[in-house]
Amino acid sequence: AWEDSREGLQRLRQKYLVVILSNGSTRMLIDASKRNKLEWDMTFASDLIGAYKPFPKTYQEVIRVLQLQPSECVMVAAHAYDLEAAATHGMGTIYVTRNTEDRGINLDNYTFDLTVPENGLLGLASALSC
Repeated sequence: AWEDSREGLQRLRQKYLVVILSNGSTRMLIDASKRNKLEWDMTFASDLIGAYKPFPKTYQEVIRVLQLQPSECVMVAAHAYDLEAAATHGMGTIYVTRNTEDRGINLDNYTFDLTVPENGLLGLASALSC
């Protein structure tokens, strides 16, 4: 996990419902979360949903289970393709810049609701007044 993840998630969870949506397995997410002491309000893994990002069912199922409208959801990611797919379902988008992710991707080709240029989830928590 990134150094900022644990504290950033704690701060965000004080104000927002925070879930993880991953193409990984449920067991992998549980193990990684325990090892890194990451706390989520809910964990959604591809093996539970029966689909992988960026397939529409992945996003639609999470929105359905959480009993929210797409406009009430925001995808936070360090991968532009994740955010592009989420936006097609009416979700908000927040891009968290990570120096090892999206290498070679021209981010000028994408539009996000918010870009966090530094400090990862701690930067996001500060931007959202958490």
